[in-house]
Amino acid sequence: PALQLELAEGYNRLALVQGGFRVPGLEQFDAALASHRKALRLGEQLRARDTADARVLSLMLKSRTNIGDILRARGDSATAVAEMREAARLVEALAPQSDLTMDQMFDVIVLLHFDGDLQLQLGQRRLAEQRYREAVEALEANLTQAKEQAAEADQERDAVQNRIRKGIDNA
Repeated sequence: PALQLELAEGYNRLALVQGGFRVPGLEQFDAALASHRKALRLGEQLRARDTADARVLSLMLKSRTNIGDILRARGDSATAVAEMREAARLVEALAPQSDLTMDQMFDVIVLLHFDGDLQLQLGQRRLAEQRYREAVEALEANLTQAKEQAAEADQERDAVQNRIRKGIDNA
């Protein structure tokens, strides 16, 4: 399973390079879709073994979000909506977990942003605004957590430095 997860994450990274839709890339959108779908299939196999694995859920969330975003840009709104809906279900599965990484939380923010773009394109201005507000709120929470983690790391660093200094003084 660990190797399968690494392979799936590799397909996701490859798709980002192939696509280049929102970031610089090769603009090979068919190849990007194929790579995201390979990552998603591997993720589905892994999820069948462990439905609560945050890394797997995040991988699948990324895949579905990016597939939906590419399809939105291509004008396939119906399929894009379905992908974003499935991505939102993955967020629901991730939500109860208290030990999410910053990257995993950022994946949720990206979904909210991209879904906002989709809703705006569909003429659903209020829903788009709601998604954008949710993205901003999630980003602010993410930044707060990052600041707290940085403060904790600073305290740990200071404690280690003090122990080292005491050890040097006692030597």
